[in-house]
Amino acid sequence: MKHKNLILSIVLIITSNLSFGQKKSSEERLDSLFNSLAAQNQFNGSVLIANNGKIVYENGIGYSNEVTKE
Repeated sequence: MKHKNLILSIVLIITSNLSFGQKKSSEERLDSLFNSLAAQNQFNGSVLIANNGKIVYENGIGYSNEVTKE
């Protein structure tokens, strides 16, 4: 269920950026989304989003080891 919500959130961010012509770039909006999810302990991992072979967003968020906080 969390994965469906995450995918839906990403789709909504990308389409809202196209639909409403907001000033923030897709990269800034995705960064904000993943950082917000990480702050709520709902996401921890690596993200790579590409469109037609071009990387749109990439980032690693959270800890590689939750116990040691690395």
